[in-house]
Amino acid sequence: MAKGFIDPLEELRRNEAADQLLRFFTLAEERLTLAFPRAASMLADSLSPSAKQVRGTTRRHYLHEALATAANDAGLEFENRWTDPATWSFPVVRAGSFSMTIGIVDTRFRGASKALRTTSQYVADLCERNLVANPQRGLFDGIERKDAVIPRGSLGALIVAQYSPAKPDEPAFLGFWVPSPDLREPYYVRSFEQVIAALREHLEMGRRPSKKTVERKAVRLRKKPDDKKA
Repeated sequence: MAKGFIDPLEELRRNEAADQLLRFFTLAEERLTLAFPRAASMLADSLSPSAKQVRGTTRRHYLHEALATAANDAGLEFENRWTDPATWSFPVVRAGSFSMTIGIVDTRFRGASKALRTTSQYVADLCERNLVANPQRGLFDGIERKDAVIPRGSLGALIVAQYSPAKPDEPAFLGFWVPSPDLREPYYVRSFEQVIAALREHLEMGRRPSKKTVERKAVRLRKKPDDKKA
């Protein structure tokens, strides 16, 4: 791993309270999970291609809604953006150095690694500065200043969900995904369980009382009086 590689969880916590982020990811996990059975109930008795398309579009709508309401209830900065041209709206949540939106991942065959399906231009634009998150490249390669700070919201990340036809009522995967600028590879992937556990550990460490340093007084040696002096 490169010496200058950023820790995405640290960048998430930049300017944000860990308890606020924990609330966001906890709420997002609950509400993103509920998006699946809600969408599966649409035209549930139909196996036609158009019915499947309706369920897929509805699922995406509920995923967007889940991200937006979780951000709002956790007090994170949130906005709806539009593609150019304005054919599709998408939610963006800002936390620390990241701007996050919804992404879909899948596996092309059993045992394969997850791949990002959401590769539209608006996602590429969101992630165009992500080269600094490459674990194989130093953060300050070619930069003389060592005190550089990544601007707020300048890196792109995805809150990803995976659908499984075998279990349409529940997500196969929910996670935090930081892709390369060309979206072809993930620089950093953590499941919601891992992110939530890391945030809880961070909060627990902050609550532990620090050990007090016991100050010891210096012992002054008194000079023995000289009995021979009159």
